[in-house]
Amino acid sequence: MLNAYIRQLLTKIREALKSRPAEDGKVIQVLSKIQARAIQIVDYIKTTIQDDPLRRKEIALDSQQARILFSGVGGEPVSRKVTIRAMRRAEALWPALNCGPRPNDGRQTTRLTAKVEELKDVPIIGYRDLWQRSSRRVALSL
Repeated sequence: MLNAYIRQLLTKIREALKSRPAEDGKVIQVLSKIQARAIQIVDYIKTTIQDDPLRRKEIALDSQQARILFSGVGGEPVSRKVTIRAMRRAEALWPALNCGPRPNDGRQTTRLTAKVEELKDVPIIGYRDLWQRSSRRVALSL
């Protein structure tokens, strides 16, 4: 009986090792999906600024654009509430971002805005190899 149980456990361990992700990408260890999405917003804004820093004076990202950013390969919809929570978390991660309602909008669409010259101090996020959730938090520094 003991040998049978050991074989079952070894099979489970083998399958778990086979299903591990490849070692070639970035792993961001976060506490929740909200945190992961907030980091995704910060990375998106970083790359947008690096593309054409001289032409832009201000950058804005509203909740509809963020939902498209989060939809991913499968195209699964992300709730508006979760998107707004991620935008507020991104504001906490990068203090140069301002999260608030879009002016003159009856629906009170939330958006992140910032002046490009204030975004010079980019937060550095401590990466590992791939996206992953864990009990640890992401290391940030300015």
